[in-house]
Amino acid sequence: MNIKSIANLGLVLAVATFTSCDNQKRQSKLSNEIDSVSYALGLDMGNKININFKEANHLAFVEGYENAADSTKAKIKAQDTDNILRAFFTKKQQEAMAQANDSTAVTPEPVKNTNLTTNLLAEADSVSYALGLDMANKMKPNFKEINDALFIQGYSEVTDTVNSLIKVADIDGILRTFFMKKQQADMAKQQEEAAKKAEAEFGHVKEEGLKFLEENKAKEGVVTTASGLQYTVLKAGNNNKPTAADNVTVHYHGTTPDGTVFDSSVDRKTPATFGLGQVIKGWTEGVQLMGEGAKYKFFIPQELAYGANAPQGGQGPIKPFMPLIFEVELISINK
Repeated sequence: MNIKSIANLGLVLAVATFTSCDNQKRQSKLSNEIDSVSYALGLDMGNKININFKEANHLAFVEGYENAADSTKAKIKAQDTDNILRAFFTKKQQEAMAQANDSTAVTPEPVKNTNLTTNLLAEADSVSYALGLDMANKMKPNFKEINDALFIQGYSEVTDTVNSLIKVADIDGILRTFFMKKQQADMAKQQEEAAKKAEAEFGHVKEEGLKFLEENKAKEGVVTTASGLQYTVLKAGNNNKPTAADNVTVHYHGTTPDGTVFDSSVDRKTPATFGLGQVIKGWTEGVQLMGEGAKYKFFIPQELAYGANAPQGGQGPIKPFMPLIFEVELISINK
């Protein structure tokens, strides 16, 4: 359909609702979170296109979105969408800038496309189709459970404020909440998979660390806290102790259980300053036990250190699941 034949936006949206390739009937309610997010995504896309691309062919957008599932039906190759969209919107931006500088400038007629199939007659048609195709190809890998019918319905009902199942003003909140939760779930899954992989490769380090700490806690002068942190007092300090929210200046000397030095401000002859909320859990807990001027030796279990996520991916001295040893001198609490 040529963009010139579209009488008005409302007609296009009304027609688009009922011309899905799957001939889906309009749904009158959103049954679950996936339904709401799918509809909100369509509504959001339709709203943004109406604002930024007023000449869009909405039927072509819907067709492009649906054709993404079957590359044999696509009228534009997926790899060509970026170039088509970049060229078109760069030109639109340039035209807008030219009009802003010349009040007499006239917006040019849509350009005929001679290199595309006959039912994508105008530039606006092919760009609309490419937008739908691009939206599906980039969104679905990250949101496989999307309800396509509700996405299209949301897109089509963007101007129907009476029957719309979601208010435009609520879109951002719905999408932000869902994708933030999804991102957290994806991160948790990745961490779980990484931990399983590390366990398979470095399980022996974990066992050796448990044996080391079990033997160490029986030594004279070693105190074990409820979390499993072990320490000895090398020098007592005063009664001024930091909180987890404080910034402190310390000297420290860090080694692995076999005595390999991996970091030392003592060797650098330069004390370190940092917030106690910015370090590993063993440090956050341990330094709070110290008064200014104190020097302690900490034996930190792997779960209070780096766990499965060792620095440098375990390629350095610190391996996944390795307990760490630090001698720490609390020089000052910085208020």
